[in-house]
Amino acid sequence: MRTLVDTPCHAHLLAGAALVLAIALTATACGGGDGGGGANQAAATAAAASTASAAASAAATARAELATTAVATPAGTATAAADTPCDGVPTASQAEGPFYSAGSPETRDLIANAASFQRLTVTGSTTLEVRGRVLTTDCEPVAAAWLDFWQTDVAGNYDNSGYELRGHQFANASGEYLLRTVMPAEYPGRSPHIHVKVRAPDGPVLTTQIYFAGEAGNARDGLFDASLLMEVTTAPDGGLVGTFDFVLPAR
Repeated sequence: MRTLVDTPCHAHLLAGAALVLAIALTATACGGGDGGGGANQAAATAAAASTASAAASAAATARAELATTAVATPAGTATAAADTPCDGVPTASQAEGPFYSAGSPETRDLIANAASFQRLTVTGSTTLEVRGRVLTTDCEPVAAAWLDFWQTDVAGNYDNSGYELRGHQFANASGEYLLRTVMPAEYPGRSPHIHVKVRAPDGPVLTTQIYFAGEAGNARDGLFDASLLMEVTTAPDGGLVGTFDFVLPAR
């Protein structure tokens, strides 16, 4: 399945910027330790300020490049999200639930490190790509919208002590997002669903959940809302591709 994940060049640029900043701060802390006096300290401080500025600039550049990356549509699957009509109706909000954890890693691929998972199980799971747009009620794209996802594994468990199957990302310039994950399982009282928080830059947070059509548990789930159903198709490799557009309410 063709997917879009955080590319090595962005990761290396951000890591490099962080390393430069760490070295600069170390130089600041240690500049006067050899008896060189205030001159050494002043020089180290100036160097730290310069390199910190360069690091911040590099990180901002990497974030901007990531936010403008096009979202590709896998061959043989549903049409691109931009072809999905927009009705301008705000997406319904739903309860956050008890399993949200702030501070998730920035990634579009929740299973990139599945081999190292220690608390959740994804072996044998059906892969799932969720794609779509973040829009205004005027059906205009919300560039750089923040989306934070979390869900259960194949056994219906959440990772409540780490960030497995959790991650946030930013929509590109066309308001498009793409999440690579696995099909979540149901658990007592709940049908399969994915939690998400969505926010326009400097806007309020929409907290909601998205669901899967045809699940028997939908009829028994007291929180289920048919307006939050994804359009789901099957990819040539047997994985699933879900489509859902988030429409943020007017401020």
